[in-house]
Amino acid sequence: MRAWSSADAVANLRRESGRTDLGNAEANEIVEALGNLPLAVAHAAAYLKATRTVTLRAYLARIARYLSQAPRGSDYKRAVFATFQTAIRKAEEEAPGAAAMLSLASFFAPDNVPDELLRQAAQRYDAPAPALPDASTQAFDLRSTVEDPIPTDEAIGALDRLSLVAYNPDAQAFSVHRLVAAASRDLIAKNVVRWSETALLVIEAAFPKLEFRSWGANARSERTMRPSVKA
Repeated sequence: MRAWSSADAVANLRRESGRTDLGNAEANEIVEALGNLPLAVAHAAAYLKATRTVTLRAYLARIARYLSQAPRGSDYKRAVFATFQTAIRKAEEEAPGAAAMLSLASFFAPDNVPDELLRQAAQRYDAPAPALPDASTQAFDLRSTVEDPIPTDEAIGALDRLSLVAYNPDAQAFSVHRLVAAASRDLIAKNVVRWSETALLVIEAAFPKLEFRSWGANARSERTMRPSVKA
């Protein structure tokens, strides 16, 4: 993951966040904390744009706290982990269940995941709530989120606004960056087997006649997913 120059990172953060209170000095502090990493800067911009009530000082303090909590041995940099955890917590605050929905999505292939995988019978989604660091309240569990289409839609919308997923309304599908998926799986690390079983049950419910060998000939299925289950 190649870093931007400081000038490019600052320019991108100021432009994409749309924050008039974000001067060069504050922007420099933020991008320096994030190592000028494009993905981390992009998520910082999305968060600051969606959360104008959060001061720049408060955001820097939150990033610093998450940097100290980044798990060792992850396949992404600590700065990326910090921005993802900030965004996931914000998404959960805006739409309870967003963290659980993202955790489920982390088991599917990254591109063109059909949202019917989030709209099966509620009993299929028997997985415990993700563990959100520093959250004042417990995250919603998966079943509570999908029982009603309204919180499901709100959760998808919150994840999209904060750039945790990229939703395509025409295709009714979304994409999840592999590093976002990796960070969200950290939230369910203690229950990963149960979550992986849930993901497989959902796939079977959504595509009951799907055979792995036929995916290449099935346009909808080919776009769908190859479960990245890590037990």
